[in-house]
Amino acid sequence: MSILLFLVFFPLLSLGHRLEGCEDSWCKSYGPIVHFPFRLSHQPKHCGYPGFELHCNNKKDTILELPSSVHLVVEKIDYLSQDIYLYDPDECLADKLPNLNFSQFYLRNDYYPMVLLNCSAPLAYYSGFEIVPCLDSFGYKVYAVPATFLLNFLLYEPCTKIHQFPYSDSTFGENKLQLSWSVPLCGNCESKGMDCGFKDGTKLLETHCFDRTMTHKGNTKQHLIAGVVLGTALVCIIVFSLHKLYLTSRNERESRVRLEKFLDDYKAIRPTRYSYADIKKITDDFNQKLGEGSYGTVYKGRLSSEIYVAVKVLRDSKVKGKNLSMKLVQLGESTMLTWFAWLAFVLMDSDEL
Repeated sequence: MSILLFLVFFPLLSLGHRLEGCEDSWCKSYGPIVHFPFRLSHQPKHCGYPGFELHCNNKKDTILELPSSVHLVVEKIDYLSQDIYLYDPDECLADKLPNLNFSQFYLRNDYYPMVLLNCSAPLAYYSGFEIVPCLDSFGYKVYAVPATFLLNFLLYEPCTKIHQFPYSDSTFGENKLQLSWSVPLCGNCESKGMDCGFKDGTKLLETHCFDRTMTHKGNTKQHLIAGVVLGTALVCIIVFSLHKLYLTSRNERESRVRLEKFLDDYKAIRPTRYSYADIKKITDDFNQKLGEGSYGTVYKGRLSSEIYVAVKVLRDSKVKGKNLSMKLVQLGESTMLTWFAWLAFVLMDSDEL
């Protein structure tokens, strides 16, 4: 039983061991995986870098709380490129932008800065610029336009500038925000297929890479399921093999018991038991074939210079146990009906003669 239990849990043990309480976590099954430098609020502080704390709300969303009490939902975390993708659950990110303090994070300068314009009339040549409906007021519409177009709008449109932001248009149209971090530098660990964590406690905040085979990572849930399935399959295979071996062994024991009982019942016939080596010598290593029947092949043999014998080799796997006993009875009874005599027999594991 202990061996079987080991086989069941061995795939799970092979997943590795992180620091206690620092296993991969998530707020919901299809949410982003959380591990170092991030941690969930219920995990010990050594599981994450300062300023990288996340928590789960009552909807099981993964939440990043930025300074000034700005709460954004985490959509994705790219640990290799060190980017975190966020969106505003209130669908009005533009209203929160002036209060944002990114703390440990920064914006990538991959986009043109955007300007919010408050316009008293629809734009004359509106060409796909984002409208920010959550900031609209009676008689006014708010647009997000690239800063390079600002002068044109101020000269030719009834608009005033509200604020300029270094964000992409998706920030205003889709209420999404992409932030990055440079410290701690864990992307190099990811690129090597390794994990990242504190080197010696949390006092110096030094990090280094760990062998990933010693930690939970990425697809922990999939590994867990695979481990259970594999362990269960191994147990089933072993149980089936042991059961089959037991049945085979039992059948062989029953066959021998039947044969021994038969020999005891028919001991008056007085057959002699020879070894297989003796029979090979008698038949000159089965050199001369006399014929072949439904149960096996008959060979010519010689016991002495005057006594010749016929040796039948039963090679049909079906001629075992009860069937073999009945065959021997038939041979024994034939001594009274024919001029042949049943003189001897050999019982082997692989051959019956």
